[in-house]
Amino acid sequence: MSEDKFLGAAFFCIPRRLYVLVFAILTLAYGVVGVVRTLLQEALPGEAGAAAWQSQDRCIGHGCNDVLSCRGLREASFHFREVTSIFAGWLFGYWGVHGALHGYIDDLLYFAGFVFGCAVALVVIAAADGFYVLGCGEYPLNVVDEAILWSLPDVPVRDVVKTEIREAMVSYPVAFVNRLSRLNVYLVYLLVEAAGAAFFLYTAHQVMLLAQLTRHGVLGLGATYDLSTWRERMMLRNGLQNKDDYGAASAA
Repeated sequence: MSEDKFLGAAFFCIPRRLYVLVFAILTLAYGVVGVVRTLLQEALPGEAGAAAWQSQDRCIGHGCNDVLSCRGLREASFHFREVTSIFAGWLFGYWGVHGALHGYIDDLLYFAGFVFGCAVALVVIAAADGFYVLGCGEYPLNVVDEAILWSLPDVPVRDVVKTEIREAMVSYPVAFVNRLSRLNVYLVYLLVEAAGAAFFLYTAHQVMLLAQLTRHGVLGLGATYDLSTWRERMMLRNGLQNKDDYGAASAA
């Protein structure tokens, strides 16, 4: 990565190619681990707890006619987000790693499109979850998972609250969940999704810049050319020409 100085930096200090490479590796790892866990456990990471699975309120199977009801849509946005990020993550993550390591432009563009799509998906899902809350008076699983059920211990609520919500609750009424967690859960959810969308947009921009600089460079002459290097090379070339002219004039 000797040409990294020509490719710029992310967050003002991290070499851009290193930043894209690390993010692509994490995306690939998330996808691979998620696929393996899903196949072994036969459930998505963060899936609803035992109470929801055993409840008579749950509608599953080919005979279920409640797809467009509050009960049927309770886990829809969660499943869409997890399935998309897990199963698309390993494929596009591989392209991102491959492109960042070897400078393959098309792979970087595929990866940039995926990251940008993640930002758009967060906004669309947040809007859909908002309509669900307004229409059903309860939170969908995706809101609870993103706003409350964090892996960090006692953040943003105590672990005992997380356990009660995950394992004991079948549905998530707005007033009850807010009172139990002592949070405006949907506001926390919106803040988390907004931060995630902003991060994905910034990262997609960095991947696009890496692809552009890898292909064209700062001056359109390739990734190893910038203004300072161009000036040094021009001075060196002109200096050698002047020296040759001086030598030729002396010999004459």
